[in-house]
Parts: sequence; C-alpha cells; structure tokens
Amino acid sequence: MSRWYVGVHLSPSESRAKYNVKWFVRHLSCDSTPAKPVLCTTESGFPYCGNVNNLITVISHGAEIHGVDAKRSYSVEFTNLHYNKKTSFVSDGSRDISRWSIGEHKDRGHTTDKLPMIWLADTCWSLAYEHNEHGQSIDGSVDYLRSAILSGKRVRLLYHSGYLIEADELIIRNGHVTAQVLGHVSNSGKTFHSDAYWYWENVATTGDVETIRYDIGSHTSRGKTNYRQRIKWFIDTRPWKHVFSNSASGQTIHGSKITLIRDIKAGKMVRFTVKYASYPQSHHVSVLNADNININNDEKDVGAQHIRSINYSKDGPFNVSFTSNPYWNFLIASTAGKIDESKWTVGIHETQGHETSKAEIDWFVS
Repeated sequence: MSRWYVGVHLSPSESRAKYNVKWFVRHLSCDSTPAKPVLCTTESGFPYCGNVNNLITVISHGAEIHGVDAKRSYSVEFTNLHYNKKTSFVSDGSRDISRWSIGEHKDRGHTTDKLPMIWLADTCWSLAYEHNEHGQSIDGSVDYLRSAILSGKRVRLLYHSGYLIEADELIIRNGHVTAQVLGHVSNSGKTFHSDAYWYWENVATTGDVETIRYDIGSHTSRGKTNYRQRIKWFIDTRPWKHVFSNSASGQTIHGSKITLIRDIKAGKMVRFTVKYASYPQSHHVSVLNADNININNDEKDVGAQHIRSINYSKDGPFNVSFTSNPYWNFLIASTAGKIDESKWTVGIHETQGHETSKAEIDWFVS
C-alpha cells in the first residue's frame, strides 16, 4: 500500500499486508449472456473480428467501452518512480502513454506504441434526454432524466462533437441537471499534449458548459472558457434498487440498513443522493457514486467515500460553476446522516477546510 499526501510529492509511508479478499465481476451484457467483442485488432490495427463502424455505432448510443490488451501483462507492485499513468487507446492499434509524478507537475516520460486490442461494449444505456445548445428539448425530457437520476441511475453524456464521458457527480437545482465531468486530460488527436493538463467541465441541461484547465500536479491554471453545446444524456438500463434512506438525524425512513449491508457484501455497486438539511430539496440535490465503502465493525452503519468532485457554487437559478480557487471536495456520507467533507486546493497541499453537516440520504444498489 502506497500513501501520498494530497497535492504534494511526499509519501508518509508504504506497507505490505495480506488480506482475505473476495473478487466480484459485472456482466457487460444486459443479461447473463457473455458479451462479444465489438472490434478486435492486431498490433498493426488490422481488424480480425467486428469492425470500427460497429464500435462507432455503439458509442453513439451511449455505450461504455472496455479495452483488453491482448498481448501484455503488468506487474502488481508499485515502482520507485511513483507516477500517474494516463493512457489513450486508438482503434488503429496505437497507444499513447503520458506519465506524471504524483503530487507535482513533473514529466516522467511520454511513449507511443502499437498493440493488439479487444474492444468490448456495455450497451445497457438508453437515451433519456437530448437538447440543443440553448437547452431546448430535441428528444426525451429533462423530467425523465431527472427522475432516472433520483432513482440511482448512472449518466453518460454525448457531445455533438462526438465526445462521450460519464458524469462524476450530478447536481439537480430547481429542475435542471448539471453533470460534473473530470475524466479528461488534454490531447491532440491520438496523443496527449507534451505539457498535459486536466480538462474539467460542468455541463448543464440549460446548454451551458463551463471548462477549467489545470496543469497535472500543479495549481497553475491553463484558462477557463464558457460555451454552449448540444448534448445527449444517456442513462444505464440496469435495475437500481432503492434499498435504504436515512433522515438527517440518522433515522430510517425507507427500507432496511441490513439489506444495504448485505448487498454491499455481495459486491453490488452503490450510489447515493444527498439532500442537505440546509437546502430545500427542490433547490439542491447531489447524486454520487460510492468510490469505496466501509461497514462499521458492529455493522450498524455504512460510510461511503466519494473522491472525484471539484467544489462549485450556485450560478443563477439552475446551474453551478467552479470557484476561482478550486479544490478537491472529498466526501464521506454515512447512514447515520452525517456528511464529512475534507477540502484540498487543486495542485498543492493546502487545506480549504473540513466540514461536517447533516443530510437525508437515499441509497441505491445494482
């Protein structure tokens, strides 16, 4: 286990241990039928199963894509260099890797090569809503999208430019939805920029898109833009079950905590909605994925961490926007109704506060 302070290239410790571990897998197909590859390519990019048009088609319908390196295997030990590795795979067989030191804007190498790939698609997604760049409806409805989100559904966004990404956080304000998307590093075509930076956006059903850019491992801003975009919003079609809700005081108001704990132990995915006691429900609801979960030793409560969120503030009656001094907002939600937030400035080891609050929370599993 390798531990690193947030925002700095400093490690407090490393350790080795042995654990009893259960490993769970999730079917890519919408039923128990094994998923078939959409595209298989040799190292030179020659397709020997499927074709690239099939891959483009499923992407245009919101599919989540998984790639399997058909040639290489990797070590499971951390190296002494300790860097984050950003990888881009292309359907012609090429791969681009950009490496950056943990906690600092230091390039650890940039390589490009070719490899055989197997491309698989999770096609369990359907269109919920499409709007033009002015937020006017084209297909579906924002009411249907909002209802699906509040039922625990994951969301993927397809930009009119052909760019597809999953929302890291969903915020509902007065009927409109904003998706915060953080999984993008700057690139030009098939390759990452040599001086790479994060590319983070708030995308709203009003048609508004806000973008901020920060050097990887640094607090250096690369600029901010606001524009409008036609967007398709897809929801996953797998069933999500509302198994438990707690009040802000930790009282059970729906379902069973025992059922939630049982489903967590069975390896199910968990999502949760946070309705802060300080906001009217219609004003502000956050919908998050549980990045990791802890069950108390006495199995009386559950704590879920969400670590992929940048702070934001209200922007008009419907939207949210990044603040001028952005920070990571690490959050723990518990079935006792407690929300714990640890805030750290993007790119440096500087705290922006530690807050606890109360919230009503709905818990969903799939």
